[in-house]
Amino acid sequence: MEKKEKKEVFQVDLPKKEENQEKTKEVVFKSYHRGTIVFIEPEKYIKFLNHIYKTSDEKIINFLRSHPAFGVEIFENEFPDFIIKQIEENKKYISSFNPEEEKIIA
Repeated sequence: MEKKEKKEVFQVDLPKKEENQEKTKEVVFKSYHRGTIVFIEPEKYIKFLNHIYKTSDEKIINFLRSHPAFGVEIFENEFPDFIIKQIEENKKYISSFNPEEEKIIA
């Protein structure tokens, strides 16, 4: 009978972050639409909840900043004045408005 060789499993250590390396600050993105979904890949996407998406992932931040909807429907930190005016105008025609959205606009 032949002896089977044992296969060793090696653990791969991921490179450690340097202690001096700055942690990426969390960035807030706001979407004109409440539940915007932005696809990164066919199976990977970003979903805004109540107009907001927060991340500190540098790749996602750069992806959103370079996306065609950035500056049109997706904004960083705050909505620009023309979007705030548009939302205020739309409220005139809505019979029921979510008070939580007031916090998002302000």
